[in-house]
Amino acid sequence: MAFADHLDIQTFELLSRTEYGTIRDRMLNDLIEPAVLAHLADLRDAGSLAVIENTQNREIRFADAWNAFMDGTEAEWQNSLAYGFAQYVLTHAIRASVRSDMTDVDAGVAVAESYADLCGRMDQGLLVGPTSHPAITPRPFFDDLRCAKTGERCRLVVEAWQPHLERFDRDAREHGFWVPLHVVDAPEVQTIEIDLPTGVLLISDYLRAPGIHEALEGRIDAAVGDKRYAETHSVGSERGRATMTRVIAEVANVLQVCTDNTVVGIHQADGRLVVVDDHDGTGREPVIAGLERTEEVCCDRWTVLLADRSHVLELMQDDGTRLDAYLASDDNDAAVVTVEPGRWRVSFGEALQDRATAAENGVVTTARVWFTMTRIV
Repeated sequence: MAFADHLDIQTFELLSRTEYGTIRDRMLNDLIEPAVLAHLADLRDAGSLAVIENTQNREIRFADAWNAFMDGTEAEWQNSLAYGFAQYVLTHAIRASVRSDMTDVDAGVAVAESYADLCGRMDQGLLVGPTSHPAITPRPFFDDLRCAKTGERCRLVVEAWQPHLERFDRDAREHGFWVPLHVVDAPEVQTIEIDLPTGVLLISDYLRAPGIHEALEGRIDAAVGDKRYAETHSVGSERGRATMTRVIAEVANVLQVCTDNTVVGIHQADGRLVVVDDHDGTGREPVIAGLERTEEVCCDRWTVLLADRSHVLELMQDDGTRLDAYLASDDNDAAVVTVEPGRWRVSFGEALQDRATAAENGVVTTARVWFTMTRIV
């Protein structure tokens, strides 16, 4: 189970002398990644590895790959896991090359010491902390992982092949800003309420009528400023996307729901509006009982924006002349649908994409549900 049985020093030395580019990429893919996977498989089969805890209801790609590997699930884990460890090997190889180039240490000695350090760490599972030589100090193993659900920055600590995740907490100075990863609850359907005074709705992936987004961005900046790029608000995570949906609705009475790169269909009935993918993965157009498909929107920007005509005019500071001219022009890509004026409840979020949860919310369909709207008063 020694790592040296899978990666010899000659290959390691060749890697240290290979510059960035296609050849090095091929080496990593064809030589280093298989060696890493073979070593990890030996350790797993011997019972030396442990699963990473507290990953439920999260999406941390490397951690998910690790646990899938531990389960023997060979679907999507292999590339992420192999790539990550191969980069760790590469770090040691590069440091050997840099050390010999910048000091009077012989290149062969630098390679031998770096290789020995790497093999020791891979055998003992000590992938963080100081090394046996002050000039060979690899970076912490995966210190910038992101949870796609919460947006939190995490790092993977591996000690004696017992891995655990820690999350960055800027308030935890006494703990060096890193604290154990906590359990998060399963996602719930998010709800907000929005006023639709006229019931005439413009729906698009990006409301492109002149002046709308300048005004919208100004309101968002005034409300949250640079926080829109923080983990709590960044659209790079499910939590951030939900937060920004709330913020935009509050400051501008505009509904923005993030999607994938897809086309969505708008389905309507009295007092209801549902937005789902326009396909269900089988090539068939989804049908929702009791609702009629009235429009579609191409989500090139991975969003759906919906706004009442009155709120669009407010953002444009327009009496309707410019908006009507835009809607009649070839530049218009907004779908216009009519609903009953009033206050509407919007349900959205990742949880709604689960078919059972969508059914509990009154939408039985085989397609992904992005949001639903129901008139309150």
